[in-house]
Amino acid sequence: MLAHLSHLPGPEAADRVALTVRFLNSGLARWERDGQAGADGVASLAPFTLTLTDLGVAMLDAPSSVPPRRELVPR
Repeated sequence: MLAHLSHLPGPEAADRVALTVRFLNSGLARWERDGQAGADGVASLAPFTLTLTDLGVAMLDAPSSVPPRRELVPR
């Protein structure tokens, strides 16, 4: 996973990981709640394991939309 974050500055890498974990966790929790509630059309998660993994990696690999931080002290 570290290789997927090497192109980002440290604070942004940590933020990206936190966002990815929250996004995936939220989606999985919702899926589980819908399945337990008997909602129509809720499929098993098992067939989507690789897709979910790929989605998480894609979020880590996405180009940054945050401009690079400028040095506070000019050289």
